[in-house]
Amino acid sequence: MTALVHNNQLSPKIGWEAYVTLFAMFLFTLFEYGLKGADLPVIMIFGMSSINYFLILILYVGIAFLAYKGHTWLLWGSGIAVYVIGYMFTGLDFVWTMFSQWSMILFGGAAIGRLTLREDNQLKVYTIGMAAVLLFAMAMYLPLFTVITEGFSKATATMIENAQLTLPAGGYSAEETATIIASLQKSLAFTERIMPSLLLLSSVLQYSVGYLAFVFLLYKRENLSSVITRFYDWKMPYYAAVLLLTGAAFRFFGNETISQVGDNLLVFLALFYSICGLSLMEFYLKKMKFSPFIKIGFYLLLFI
Repeated sequence: MTALVHNNQLSPKIGWEAYVTLFAMFLFTLFEYGLKGADLPVIMIFGMSSINYFLILILYVGIAFLAYKGHTWLLWGSGIAVYVIGYMFTGLDFVWTMFSQWSMILFGGAAIGRLTLREDNQLKVYTIGMAAVLLFAMAMYLPLFTVITEGFSKATATMIENAQLTLPAGGYSAEETATIIASLQKSLAFTERIMPSLLLLSSVLQYSVGYLAFVFLLYKRENLSSVITRFYDWKMPYYAAVLLLTGAAFRFFGNETISQVGDNLLVFLALFYSICGLSLMEFYLKKMKFSPFIKIGFYLLLFI
């Protein structure tokens, strides 16, 4: 990573990737806020949502490169510009959502770009960037949480009503129908309970893919032999155990609200522990020198 710092001359020259990033910033602002609420066909709304998802990935990578290359005035000048344009689209009604979402992307991308320039610890860079993303993601979703849960509750009630009609028509007995509906209600109630962690994980997933793409492209452009830390070397930091124990204590000893916080914290951490658990298995499979065919079969059986 030291070589990266030496090779980076912080040149004021603006490359084509900077223009792509600026174009993606304004296109995302237009699709996400300028056309929201417009009377458009469903297929167009779905298409813009899909494009926006990938635009966020591009923005994390592009903003990280702008920060890494030292284009500070260009980065924050364009950031202020999209804040202003976004406000022109949303007005006061959704300005907080717009500000929080754009801050999540800008500060998350800028953090990994600048810290990569100075820091050789990829875990530290990723964690600090993720903390910025989580902070603004919570700010974005908190005012919308009631609306989201109410919408999910209505969808759940509709799903249960449809199941009560379709299951008997499909040949299920009254007892079987009651059992299936009870299981469905329990699953949907738990999903609603952990909705905060699912919303935050959706933002973290985009950030994580963007970070991996940034590091891969950065090392490739610098012609270095070392790439991102190999998957079988991934591991959870020791301080995560404190969060895990805190979530467990909240879950088992807290009141209803504290217990729900514990559930969401455990679900959030469970994804990362699961990924690192797979990396540990990959380490031992590699150590025992299994063939790729056997490893594919092992993961296939594990998935099933």
